[in-house]
Amino acid sequence: MKKLSWFLIPFVMLPLLNQVKGQEIIQFDLNDPASHIGLDKKLRNGDWYQVRLKNINLNAYMVNVSIADSFYTFTLKTPSFKDLPMDLISTLSSDLLSSIDISLFESVDKGNIETLSQKYYSRELSHSPNNPLAELIQIASLMEQDIFDFKNLYNSKMQEVNIQRNEAIVEGAINQSLNALFQKNLKELHSEIDLLNQKIKIYLLAVNDFLVQNAAAISKDPLKADVEKLKAFNTELVKSQNKLNEALSAEKISSMLLQSRFIDKNKTMTYTTMPQRFNGTKATVSVVLTPRDSSYMLNAYSTKFVIDQKKSFYFGTGLSFYIAGFSDQNFSTVKETSATDTTYSVVAEDPTKFEVGISSLLRAGLYHQYENRVELGGHLSFGPGVSISEKVRPRILFGLGISIGSGKHAVSIDGGFIFGSEQQKSNSINDGDIFSERPENLTVNTPTTSWFGSFGYMLKF
Repeated sequence: MKKLSWFLIPFVMLPLLNQVKGQEIIQFDLNDPASHIGLDKKLRNGDWYQVRLKNINLNAYMVNVSIADSFYTFTLKTPSFKDLPMDLISTLSSDLLSSIDISLFESVDKGNIETLSQKYYSRELSHSPNNPLAELIQIASLMEQDIFDFKNLYNSKMQEVNIQRNEAIVEGAINQSLNALFQKNLKELHSEIDLLNQKIKIYLLAVNDFLVQNAAAISKDPLKADVEKLKAFNTELVKSQNKLNEALSAEKISSMLLQSRFIDKNKTMTYTTMPQRFNGTKATVSVVLTPRDSSYMLNAYSTKFVIDQKKSFYFGTGLSFYIAGFSDQNFSTVKETSATDTTYSVVAEDPTKFEVGISSLLRAGLYHQYENRVELGGHLSFGPGVSISEKVRPRILFGLGISIGSGKHAVSIDGGFIFGSEQQKSNSINDGDIFSERPENLTVNTPTTSWFGSFGYMLKF
């Protein structure tokens, strides 16, 4: 037993190796719609892969990648326009244009606009003895014009952004950043609205001062009717001011900023899925391109391909019990005693039918994994063995085998040729020989070849 233990140690102390799984890129070039024709992609079970679309206009198309394999079915998709308010830039300005209307004075002589502007900036207001409201009404008319001027500026800046947005959708990308353009125009609009708010504040303070200082005169006709009209104008002016400020509020602008960032990000013209793991024996990948908006009048596209499993190579080792066709010859001696002499004769015993032993085989071959994750493989096997019958003898085994298992662990059945020695009768002994002394070394070990069959465990590398 001690000799057997020393013999097995070199064969059971084997290193454990981890197979590194690669990552495959499955690429489509939309400039060449036929680029994927004939695609024959095969992966090993457990390999990682990504689907990549090149030259895809993500501002015009939404991408849906559906993957179905032996174990999972799931869909990967880009954000849709339903998730982003992509029409805000174009609709916000038109809504503003139609909602602000503060015209209450049909015909007003604006006089010297430059002089009036300077006065209501400095609040140095002088009033005509005939009509003390004339100058305020003139200034109100200027305020109305400032409102419309700002509306026109707002629409102009938003239209500029909207043109760039449409170009990004049609062309897929633009040279300049849409987000940068939007923020530049937004900064100019904020500067103008701050100035307009300041003008409105000064104007309203001037009107209030006038009403306080001329309360007695206002109560008399014909000033009373004009004052009421001026008050109505001021009410509409404040409403319009609120609408203008709301159009540039953080709540409104944040959605448009998000939209412009989204469009800028898509200028790479590339869509890549997250890494996916190949499971089972087959995976079906469907790629669908859908126009983000029906008004674009674009066609939808789709394709489908299959990833098959590679006939994977494996290398493994493990201990097995074997049965071999070795047959040892056995002999015994018979002692015969007479009155004058003692003799010995050799008698043949029944030979052994087979030999039982332990082997440590190295195996190399190919396997195929089925949908239930069972791996069936075929391999060549080679390695040392040792008999555990009556006598311990070294063996060399060479053959073929099959393995059944999952992952790194499998059961292996092997068969083939075994090389070693078996016990045969010595040539120095003939049948019927009589010996005066008990003969020694009735058998000798003779090198020979036989068959073997084994069953055992295998660890795959």
